Amino acid sequence: MIKKCLIASLLILILFPTPSLAYFGAKYEPADGRIYHGLGQYVTFFYSDEENWQYVNEYQQGAEKSPIIYTAYYSINPKFDEFPYSTVSVNPNLADLINNHEYPYVILLGIAYLDIDATLAEIIGGNISMDDYYVNAAAVINGEWDSKIRALAQEIQQMGVPFLLRPGWEFGQGNSGVHQMGSSDFKDCWAHIQAIFIQEEVNNVAWVWNTVNPDQFNYLDYYPGDNQVDWWGINYFTTSQMSVGDGFLQAAVDHQKPVLIGESSPIHNGGTTNSANWNSWFVPYFNKIRNFNNIKAFVYISDPWDKAGFWNDWPDSRISSNEFIRQNYAAEMNSLIYIHMSEYLANPEVINGETFNYQDVFKLLFNYGKNLTVEVGYLDLVEDSKLNGLDFGLIWLEK
Repeated sequence: MIKKCLIASLLILILFPTPSLAYFGAKYEPADGRIYHGLGQYVTFFYSDEENWQYVNEYQQGAEKSPIIYTAYYSINPKFDEFPYSTVSVNPNLADLINNHEYPYVILLGIAYLDIDATLAEIIGGNISMDDYYVNAAAVINGEWDSKIRALAQEIQQMGVPFLLRPGWEFGQGNSGVHQMGSSDFKDCWAHIQAIFIQEEVNNVAWVWNTVNPDQFNYLDYYPGDNQVDWWGINYFTTSQMSVGDGFLQAAVDHQKPVLIGESSPIHNGGTTNSANWNSWFVPYFNKIRNFNNIKAFVYISDPWDKAGFWNDWPDSRISSNEFIRQNYAAEMNSLIYIHMSEYLANPEVINGETFNYQDVFKLLFNYGKNLTVEVGYLDLVEDSKLNGLDFGLIWLEK
């Protein structure tokens, strides 16, 4: 194997360092130019435990990398603990997700404010849609659900591992999100839940303010405030959502917040069963991640979306369903901008957001470059606006 390396620009970098690009010092924010690799989703109501982990294993094998983030959902409605609702699996076993499945995933946890009676009636009737979730903001604000909120806070505090929380995810009105509610109710729910976590001295959480279709309503009316939010979050399922959501991404920069793509998968044109979607959906998706320096995490949902009466019009999004897409996806995950589980296991401090330093450049060039057999590595970073100006030089490894 012959190694060729152009190092002149690396010397220029050392002599004339460029300023930081996008590091805001948020809780669990990675360093400049780095992005958490995430996967969704553990859904207890629609899939068995075996099915959920089957999809995880299929994804990890297909991507040839394991994610650091895994998503789950949790209802704070205590009625789920009562009969007959207690016979239905709703909330996940968080300790099991973290401890018993090979990897200590960082859980991105959506906190639901749903009224079980109304929502379950629609699910059983088989006619639920995104507009049929029934939010009970008053029960949160008035303290009726405090016991469940406090129990969740205590459980997370005792586990002591990092969590990313999405209270009332996909908030808004008229934007086809899960939590359709007024802005005052949303902010009051956020403040109430956060106050309980503070009372319980929960320090191992980052708060993610996550919506969908922010172009369709005045999302800033829902903002709890810079001191109450660690990350902003947006969800992408269509290319049109990607094309009209840039105002939200720029507003996050204005507020000095990193962005997490909380949920994403192609839901049109056959999903991953259609090879053409690599160019029509995945390429714009990864370009969006690379072109906005403040996008610091993504979660891709690799799911068959096949439950009758719910998501039944959404196509398969599993990358393992199409070898062309799988190969391209795995190649994308080879970029050094992404933080995978392997790096987290080797260096848990990677999530504590140290800024990128020049010693890291040499370490990465050595540790990654010596093992790769395709055009990889900092060639990605040179062409990538994530590290625009950090011209480390081009690295090729030729057989």
